[in-house]
Amino acid sequence: MPVSFPDRLLYLFRLWCCFLLLGVVPLDLVYRLDSLLLSLSPLQVAVNGAALGLIMVLLAAVIALPAAVCSLACSRLAAACGLRTDEQVGLLTEVTLFFLFACNFARVAKVFFLKIGYPINVSYFPLLAGSLLWGAVLYRSRGNFHAEARRLVEVVAGRRFIAAFTAAALVVTTLYAGAEAFREAPLPSAHLTPAANGKRPNMILITFDALSAEDMSLYGYHLPTTPNIDAFAKECYIFDNAVAAANWTKPGVASILTGKLPVTHRMINTSPWGNAPPQPDSLPAVLKRAGYTTSALCVNWNYAHPYVNGTYRYFDNKDFTGFDMSHVPPHQRPALYLTQLSLLLQSRLHLSAPFWFVEIYNGFAWYLDPRFPATRPTMPPHLIFDQARDLASRRDDNPFFLWLHTVPPHGPYLAGPFKGTFLPGDRFTDSMSQIRYGFFYDKKDQGAMNQIRLRYDENIRYADDEFGRYLRFLRESGRLDDSIVVICADHGESFSHGFFSHGLMPLYRPVLHIPLLIHLPGQKETRLLREAVSQTDVAPSLLDLAGCPVPPSMDGRSLRRELDGAPAASRPIFSMNLEGNPTKGHIVRGSVAVQEGSYKYIRYLGDGTELLFDVERDPKESRNLAGSESQRKERLRRLAAELLRQP
Repeated sequence: MPVSFPDRLLYLFRLWCCFLLLGVVPLDLVYRLDSLLLSLSPLQVAVNGAALGLIMVLLAAVIALPAAVCSLACSRLAAACGLRTDEQVGLLTEVTLFFLFACNFARVAKVFFLKIGYPINVSYFPLLAGSLLWGAVLYRSRGNFHAEARRLVEVVAGRRFIAAFTAAALVVTTLYAGAEAFREAPLPSAHLTPAANGKRPNMILITFDALSAEDMSLYGYHLPTTPNIDAFAKECYIFDNAVAAANWTKPGVASILTGKLPVTHRMINTSPWGNAPPQPDSLPAVLKRAGYTTSALCVNWNYAHPYVNGTYRYFDNKDFTGFDMSHVPPHQRPALYLTQLSLLLQSRLHLSAPFWFVEIYNGFAWYLDPRFPATRPTMPPHLIFDQARDLASRRDDNPFFLWLHTVPPHGPYLAGPFKGTFLPGDRFTDSMSQIRYGFFYDKKDQGAMNQIRLRYDENIRYADDEFGRYLRFLRESGRLDDSIVVICADHGESFSHGFFSHGLMPLYRPVLHIPLLIHLPGQKETRLLREAVSQTDVAPSLLDLAGCPVPPSMDGRSLRRELDGAPAASRPIFSMNLEGNPTKGHIVRGSVAVQEGSYKYIRYLGDGTELLFDVERDPKESRNLAGSESQRKERLRRLAAELLRQP
């Protein structure tokens, strides 16, 4: 008997609810298990899970109507060909949905193995493993797959269950979001020192994502990767040995803006948005209380964005992204529009679930992208610098603080007009070919890695060129005469020691050695400072230069004495990756590095591996002295243990 259109519509709605609630919500929770249970309270986990489930039900309703229309058309076409229409058309939908479920399950498995130290260096593993799982289930249930799928839908997505779940999720998320929206405390007061000449300087902080000083011509690299930064350095204080506090973006950017080490600010997990508490003692917060107009531009939404590091409410502008859809292929634009919507919901309702949905969408779109693999940048640096010119052109009575964070030279290394500058030819010119070796690679692949590094160098040149255009604007507009300009990075990039990219446990020099340049208003001369300094010194230095109090909660210290010519005081410099640890409580996993004088100590907390290098004699960190320099190793180990409050 032919199935009526209402019945077809209802079944497809329940089928999609079943898939989305069983195949997306639980698996996404597992995918973020190390972050959700560690970074959020159980109530927040439950509420955001309910919100995500509600979004999935609404999505199923949106999908059901066009799916039912297509199903009806296919049924009539099949009937005209003499086929058993409804069962076969339904089977096609069910098999497709289970294939997507299997691929998502395999994606979670890959992340799980990565977390426990067994990385799967195959980028298409979710497709391969998902296909095998899909095939096994189809074989086991051959002949009655359609009937079993219908029984599953009846049990999991019954009419009463969907209605009750939707009502409960709507009530819970609405009440929680409403309460959160009114839970903001007033900003604490600040006691400010008088500004010199009655006016505080403007401040422009520029951070490049994944820019390693090791690959900058300014710091002696053999290729001309940063000619514009090199020229600007002639009017700056150059810190020759600036060290990142972490080896990936989220804790690194948080350390720049808060002046705290990751062990202090605890923004250490790859977690959903909104789990960072407000940071009233951060750089933008103190400057805002001092009368600064604060602005930020950032397109790295889930790692560097003010929502992620607790500084959102301390910026006056709320459009941080500067979208320009003209450079984005039409099939990719829905993801960016959804991202904009999720940002709005996150800022107004304090719910991170909308962004989870965007990530899920992007995860599937990544495999279905007709232009995959990518061959051109989707977040070119001009998006940031063009809008930054508009912000810096505004004139008012208040000084301004402007933070810019560009994605390039972060991978994929698709250097726009500079592609081919250092590596002619078509090798490693798309995203897929660059990531095929995974995070850890064999020694035999070092030659290929060296070529990928040249693509990275081209991406640095690309970012440097856009900075050069912005620098010309600052010079021509007179902003260099009334502004402090700082150039920094959140972390570097590795192409050595068998490790590619950044993050995870390795803390070698390429991922920690970052640029740091400070230009004072009207400065025309340069000076090189060789003492090791920390990424956490940026915030207290800018506050000190503005005449603002440096909060005692900051781990970094002001570099103003060094800028004034005083000798630098030697101190240990700490770096770490603490992902997977709780935001409160003891540190039990990760890695930590301590640099003191010419020696650098690294410890992997999981297995207790210890490394010790004399970085002056061995800048490539190839000779481990942990066995021969036991006394020095023990001193640095104690410093690391005291910092992490470990035995």
